[in-house]
Amino acid sequence: MGCTTCVECRLYTWSPLVAFFLIPLALMISFVHGNWLLRVAGFQIFDVPSTGMQPTVLNGDRILIDLRQYRDAKPKPHDIVIFRKDGWFFIKRVVAVGGDTIESKDGVLFVNGHQLEEPYVQHVGNPPPELREFGNTQIPQGELFVVGDNRDVSRDSRLPDFGPVGEQSVTGKALYVLRSTSKRYGTDLR
Repeated sequence: MGCTTCVECRLYTWSPLVAFFLIPLALMISFVHGNWLLRVAGFQIFDVPSTGMQPTVLNGDRILIDLRQYRDAKPKPHDIVIFRKDGWFFIKRVVAVGGDTIESKDGVLFVNGHQLEEPYVQHVGNPPPELREFGNTQIPQGELFVVGDNRDVSRDSRLPDFGPVGEQSVTGKALYVLRSTSKRYGTDLR
């Protein structure tokens, strides 16, 4: 060892350089292209920055979104959607669509006169009155009434300054929890 003329010795000389620089570079390039490939395939990874959808989706969860779900279909009640509003991304559950009527009595939602069965809802405090009670409201066509599962703290369509969300602002549908602080990997959100 030590000669610089034979191929074996030249490869041996390069091995620490390969291990130290080229392998991390190759991993970084594959990660960047992996996310790019996901987007090309119609998916995106999204990190959830809030508690508004707890206990279904936790603050800090990493979820997989289907970006193509609503190209040929419209969101339906119970879908968990990602949408843009005022330059921010939100994750909420659709509870009513255009043409439906919705009202809330003591924090219980009624759509078209029927009480919603919502076993996923969490109540953790004393919400302001406008989150617990509102009169019969008809949702305009092309709009969605969205709420968080953590009903006492979620900023959503129940608030007059937030209101219904246009279908065109929906980015995608939440599919799976990929990483979670609670070790709920692979939780199906569909």
